[in-house]
Amino acid sequence: MPLKSGRQSKQIILYIPAVHAGNQALIEHHRDADELLVLGPSFHRICPEIGRDKRALKPTAAALYINQVLGITTRVVNTRTLPRAITAEQLVLGREAISRQLVATYELDKRHDVIYEPTFLFHDRPWS
Repeated sequence: MPLKSGRQSKQIILYIPAVHAGNQALIEHHRDADELLVLGPSFHRICPEIGRDKRALKPTAAALYINQVLGITTRVVNTRTLPRAITAEQLVLGREAISRQLVATYELDKRHDVIYEPTFLFHDRPWS
């Protein structure tokens, strides 16, 4: 839904196992986003490899840190709450396998303008 300013509403959706310069740059580049949705642990059903990431921050810790340091509204979502949490016309996701699986699973590209942005400072896939 368009905001009163006339711009499209925008949300960022990220899996954040660690706060690093790559995801910080993505968030800062999209400072006009209305909200950052941080993927919770239930998303390992969609992308099993994230369930094996033992060094990952708890999503609530990542969300709190980003909110406090970068000043963007954050919310942790799970597989059941994500569909209702998405309210923006434009969605920005990291250019990562989990993002592509998320978009395919929820068919987000059929109802939203989906933008993939790099989150890593190196490129490990042809599409990154």
